[in-house]
Amino acid sequence: MDSSRMRVLSVVGLGLLVFVGCAPAASSSSAGAQSATPTPLPTPIIPVKPTYTVQEGTVVETLSFTGRASPVLEQALYFEADGMVDQVLIKRSDWVQAGALLAELDISSLERSLAQKRLSLQTAEIKLQEAEEALGENLAQATVALADAERSLNQARTVDTQITLIQANNSLNNAISARDSAQEAYDTAWDPARDWELGDPRRADRLVAEREAATANLQNADNNLVLARLQYRQTTLSVEDQLRMLQRQVETAESTVQKYEKGVDQQLTIDIENIRLDIQDIEKSIAASRLVAPFGGQITSLNLDPGDRVTAYTAVLVLADPTQLEITAELGSSDLAVMSINQAAQITLRNRPEQALTGSVRLLPYPYGGGTGDTTSSDTAVHVAVEGDVQLSMGELATVVIVLQEKENVLWLPPAAIRSYQGRYFVVIQLEDGQGQKRSDVLLGISTDTRVEITAGVEAGQLVVGE
Repeated sequence: MDSSRMRVLSVVGLGLLVFVGCAPAASSSSAGAQSATPTPLPTPIIPVKPTYTVQEGTVVETLSFTGRASPVLEQALYFEADGMVDQVLIKRSDWVQAGALLAELDISSLERSLAQKRLSLQTAEIKLQEAEEALGENLAQATVALADAERSLNQARTVDTQITLIQANNSLNNAISARDSAQEAYDTAWDPARDWELGDPRRADRLVAEREAATANLQNADNNLVLARLQYRQTTLSVEDQLRMLQRQVETAESTVQKYEKGVDQQLTIDIENIRLDIQDIEKSIAASRLVAPFGGQITSLNLDPGDRVTAYTAVLVLADPTQLEITAELGSSDLAVMSINQAAQITLRNRPEQALTGSVRLLPYPYGGGTGDTTSSDTAVHVAVEGDVQLSMGELATVVIVLQEKENVLWLPPAAIRSYQGRYFVVIQLEDGQGQKRSDVLLGISTDTRVEITAGVEAGQLVVGE
C-alpha cells in the first residue's frame, strides 16, 4: 500500500477511535451491540489523455471569406472642380448610356471666356492668313527694291561719281595751271633785270602796267586755286556721302528681303498658339465641371441636387452595370498577402447552398495585385469572377473558399496533437509494447483547422499522445 493511502487510513482510524471514546457507556457495555462500519473513500480517477495516429494523406490550406454580389463595372463619380451645381439630368435608378451628360456645374463665366478666346483666335488666324498672302508680294517688291539699290550703287561707283570726280579734278588742274602761268608772268614782270626799263620813259609806263596786271593776275590765280581745291574737296566728300547713302539703301533692301524670306512674323504664330493653349485650359475646366458616364449602366446612388456646392474629387453618385456581377469582399492585409490573381475559388451562395459554383480571383487591390483593371486604383476590395452562366442578384451573399496550397501523400496530425515550447514544436510518441513515451521535435508544413503537415520528426502509423 502506498504512503498516501496509508495516511488516509490512519486518519480514518483515528477518527473512529475518537468516535468510540466519546460514545455513552451504556452503548459500549451493551453485549448485543455491533461496531459501526467506516465509509469507504472513492478511488481517484486518472484522466485518459487522447491519442492520435500519424496519418498519410492530403493537406489542403484554404482561405474562406464572405463576399457580396457586386457589379463588375461600378464607379463612384465626382467633379474635378469646385463649384455650384447648375443642373442634374438623372435620378436614382435611371439607366444611362456611355458618354451621357449626368450633371453640370455653373459654367456660364467659363463659356463667356471660351467665346472671347475663340473670337480672338479667329482674329489672329485672319491676321496670319493676310500676312501669308501678302508675304509673296512683299518679297517680290523687296527683291526689286534691292536690285534697284544695287544698280544705283554700281552706277554711282562706276559712272556718276567718276565723272563728277574727273570734272572736279580737271577744274583743280586748270586752276593749278592758271596759277603756274600767272606766277610765270609775275616772275617775268617783276624780274629785277628789267628795272632799267623804269628809267626809259618809253618803257616805264608799260612795265608798271605789266607788273600791276601780273600781280593782280597772280592774286586771282591764287584765289581761284584755293577755290578749286575747296570745290574738289567738297566734291570728294559729296561723292563719298552719296556712295555711303546708296550702300545703306542696299543693306536696308537686303534686310527687308531676308525678313520676308524667313516667312511671316513669328509673333503672329506665337500669339495663335498662346490663344489655343488658353482655349484648351478653359475647355479642361468646363470638362472638369461636367459629369459624363464613363460606361453604360444604372445610377445606384445619387447625392446631388441643383444649387448644391460641391468639392472637387468628392463622390456625388455611383454608376454601375448590374447586368454583370461578381463577388467582392474587403479583406485584411494578412489574407491579401497570401492571395494572387487567377487563384481558383469555390463559391457557395448563401441563399442557394445546393448550387456549387466555381470562379477565380480577378482583381486584388494595390499593391497586392497592382490595382489595375476595370475599377479605380482606390478600390480596396477583392474581386472574384464567377464562371459559367449564373444569374446572381446584386447584394447576394456568398461564401468563397480559395485553395492556397494542396499537398498529397504527406504526413499529418490534428492541431491538438502538436505541442510547443519557446517557439519549438514537438510531439509525445507512445512507444510500442508499453515501453513508455518519448518526445520528438517536429517540423511543420502547411496548416489548416483540422490538419497540420509534419515534414520531419514522425513516421506514419506512430501513436501520438495529446495533452
